[in-house]
Amino acid sequence: MTKEKIMFGAGLAALALVAAVILVISSISPSQIGQPNEGIIIRPPGGQVPAPEQVAAPKTDSAKFDNILSVSGTGAAKANPDRVLVSLSVTQESKTAQQATENAASVFNKLVQAMTAEGIVRSDIQTNSINLSPVYFYPKDQPPLITSYRLYHSITVTVKSQDTTQLGSRAGRIIDAAISSGVTSINGITFTVGDETIKILRTQALRSAIDDAKDKATTMGGALGVKILGVSSVSENVYVPTPSPVFRGVREIAAAQVAPPTEIVPGQFQVSVNVYVSYGISG
Repeated sequence: MTKEKIMFGAGLAALALVAAVILVISSISPSQIGQPNEGIIIRPPGGQVPAPEQVAAPKTDSAKFDNILSVSGTGAAKANPDRVLVSLSVTQESKTAQQATENAASVFNKLVQAMTAEGIVRSDIQTNSINLSPVYFYPKDQPPLITSYRLYHSITVTVKSQDTTQLGSRAGRIIDAAISSGVTSINGITFTVGDETIKILRTQALRSAIDDAKDKATTMGGALGVKILGVSSVSENVYVPTPSPVFRGVREIAAAQVAPPTEIVPGQFQVSVNVYVSYGISG
């Protein structure tokens, strides 16, 4: 085959391809140009375009109960506390704001040293708030006068121990050491547990409360001669009370230095759950 024949055949093929493209483009109406999600439809033999696959909508149960039996259930779970939060505060008053601030800072530094000596890590000594405000004197028929400045520093010390008895004695030593360092107020203590333990206790208490509600519904349904069909609604309330510690030998801050050590006996930490369940009934 000569070179001229090969080039002639390739030219014919190119012309055929251009003609096919022009034919397809001419089949598109002007209104289709620029429309989103539109394209060239390739029709199979016979000219039929397969219909899009139909997806059945999920079925929903819209049935409602005509009669309702409502009950409540309670449950609780307990654990020994593994930490105690000791709330302390330092109050210093001086003629100048700077002096009040410096005095409070000195007491706080002594407190940190005392806590470190008791085995408390620095991250477990946290400032809650600091407030510096003037103290006024109000003479009769005259504008108020600033007589001094008062700084209030609120602090929380976290004491941790897996031994409940040791936890109480450590908390007592922390309070004694805080007083010796110059802390002016012991605002209170809170025995508690870690977040993971609270989750476990909540789950246990919730299951107990649901079982209690089931038992009540079964008993009431049997006594009323009705059949329980299912749960219509349920809600819950979670209560985490603070255990009340018992103080023994607690002394006033202004008392003599020679005094018996502070002893604290912690109670158990408890999580309580109330559930309210409505059952559909028949009969």
